[in-house]
Amino acid sequence: MRISKCVYKSLICSCAIMAWLSLFCINTVMAASEELQKARMEYICALASAASYDNKLNQAVREELMNQGWEFKEFHNENRRADSNFFVITRPDDSGRMQTIIAIPGTEKAKDIEVDMRTSKVRFGGASPEEFQKVADGASAVNESELYPMVHRGFHDYTQTAFFTPNEDGYMGMEYLLGGIYGNETVYITGHSLGGAAATLLGARLLSMPELDTADNKLKIISFGAPAVGNKQFAELFDGRLDLNRMTVAYDPVKEALQALPFSGYVQFGKVEQWKRNTTVQRFHHEMSVYLDCALRNYYDRLASESDTDKKQLETGNASVSVWSDMRASSAFSSSKAPKIFVAPVTAKLHQDIQCDARYMSCVMKDMLLHQLGGTIVSNDEVLDFADTLEAARDAGCSYILMETITGTKPKDKQYTYDIMVEEMIYDTSGMLIGMQTVSTSTDSITPIEAVMYDVARGNEARRAAIASKRSSFGTPLYE
Repeated sequence: MRISKCVYKSLICSCAIMAWLSLFCINTVMAASEELQKARMEYICALASAASYDNKLNQAVREELMNQGWEFKEFHNENRRADSNFFVITRPDDSGRMQTIIAIPGTEKAKDIEVDMRTSKVRFGGASPEEFQKVADGASAVNESELYPMVHRGFHDYTQTAFFTPNEDGYMGMEYLLGGIYGNETVYITGHSLGGAAATLLGARLLSMPELDTADNKLKIISFGAPAVGNKQFAELFDGRLDLNRMTVAYDPVKEALQALPFSGYVQFGKVEQWKRNTTVQRFHHEMSVYLDCALRNYYDRLASESDTDKKQLETGNASVSVWSDMRASSAFSSSKAPKIFVAPVTAKLHQDIQCDARYMSCVMKDMLLHQLGGTIVSNDEVLDFADTLEAARDAGCSYILMETITGTKPKDKQYTYDIMVEEMIYDTSGMLIGMQTVSTSTDSITPIEAVMYDVARGNEARRAAIASKRSSFGTPLYE
């Protein structure tokens, strides 16, 4: 039959696909190349770094992750030197092993700016939290840049306060990392700007402690737009030992700012990858939203380049292209009796300046729906009319159909800002409309692709409620 062939050729089956922050499952079962896995982890850490900030997109990301079972624990410590905070993001995988990401935000507060501006150097040394500070204090008045490893005074103050100084409860931040390290698990430490510098220095401090000096292969640092941390001697001490991966964007001035200071002696090290900023994103090159946008594009570009290799597996449902695909479904749709939902081809009606973003918007929307709703089939066609959509959904054994339209318009009075709207229609397979919603946001502080992420996240509750209401009306419980 015509539709059966269409379904065989054009549907990617992903039954019981998992929750949204399955993105954060580090021990992936996805058959993928090393380059794809690398792009995936960069995207994961970009999301974690973004979620450590406090704005509308990142709050939505954080709330969604917590709804799916991820624990966000924030730790704060303040003294006269720094007002520090970081997040420990954890969730056990199916084997019971804990997955851990340490996310450190960049410059947000007035005191953070003071930290950034404290550009003189202190000596790096010691093997314990007490010794770290003692060595730094003892060398603070002497210019030893040509003799010993030296680090940025402000970054030292921030890292020492956050991780190696007891808080009001008597605990040091480093104590919350040790479980993962001692448990033979990989701990990812990530951050943007100041957070990336602190992540680098934290990794170096941990490897300087005798009880952790064999942790080289357990610590992985992924930084975004981070400035240099120390001098040549410091770089030589840890280059090749600390697994430091520096993500940068072309023309971001921060990565070279300290080296540009007269007689600064600052040196970068580690493996560096430079992304090109998309021309549709007219924002300051250093912003975290730009880095997240680049990480997303890089991941989906890499995925597309390898899609032919896994085509047979994808068609039979034995693999998933989703970066979020390898964790449990959310509690609401994790049952074997969860409804199967057909996602029709996404319609994009975008301003001509952002039409090149349509593919990425469609990919991220489909991925988010896959892990938000559990058992789901996504159409891989570009166009299906309504009659064909109904028949394809029935043929695939689905109970519901989602039809999504993304609209991007440009206000006349704003040159680089767009209004991104997601319109959603939910049907049962008899063709009856059971729910509809519209969610919109502006790109005043985020990119167009990130605006779609925000809209889809914000529509999740109403989407589930519509499906739950329809199922309840037929006596089928939502929770099994």
